[in-house]
Amino acid sequence: MTWEVIYGDCIKGMVIDADIEPHSIDMVFADPPFGIDFDRRSDDTYGRSKERRLNGYKEIRKGNYYEFTKAWLGAIKSVIKPSATIYIVSGWTNTHIIEWIAVEDLGWFKMNKIIWHYSNPLPTQKKYRSAHYEISVFVPTKWCFKQTHHTFNLPRGKTQPYEDVWYIKRDMTVKKHYLPNATKLPNQLVERCILTSTNEEDLVLDPFVGNGTTPAMCVKHGRHFIGYEVNENAKETIDYMVDKAKMIYKGKRSLVGFLNE
Repeated sequence: MTWEVIYGDCIKGMVIDADIEPHSIDMVFADPPFGIDFDRRSDDTYGRSKERRLNGYKEIRKGNYYEFTKAWLGAIKSVIKPSATIYIVSGWTNTHIIEWIAVEDLGWFKMNKIIWHYSNPLPTQKKYRSAHYEISVFVPTKWCFKQTHHTFNLPRGKTQPYEDVWYIKRDMTVKKHYLPNATKLPNQLVERCILTSTNEEDLVLDPFVGNGTTPAMCVKHGRHFIGYEVNENAKETIDYMVDKAKMIYKGKRSLVGFLNE
């Protein structure tokens, strides 16, 4: 089981540097930049004030978001397997851009729209409080999902898959190793996607690693991982998250060995 985070631009890495072998990725989990301008309205919508952003954090401005999204999704198209599954997390303001490019430009099939509902939304005065993020789920084929041969595991002990509205608490704890990032995804959310759409030894790609939740959950469950992060200041947090997951994985392997003796 291997993992690697490349500190650089994911588009350059996949297209120019060819860091990833073509058609080798079993699953993509992506939480891309917001595509916002850092003004009062953006702060009211997403809580992205300066004190909530790590030094070196790079945002994609709203005017560049379409071209940026088209570029990184196009790069992913060249490295995923025909049977891969792609999860893309987005705030509600830009989901339409992501889905238009994925379906109309790339020809992917939109398998699901997951709504992640969380507690403690930001307070507002003249708009409804936003209490969800959207997760678009694609398979890279024009055929319907029954014909794609993608991995789709049922939850342990269940005969039916999860429904498409997930009530998962946000991780609001303040820990010294976490980035000052109000949008850290819960481990449980990323873990659920990985366990549903991959098997052990599969290879997962995250083009925007951020806090390191995706590599940590891959390591925890014996999946190989490769990802990109443009902000080298995130390295300490990512390493910390993965080191914790390694301990859990080693503990599980030791228990299995003991039970099989």
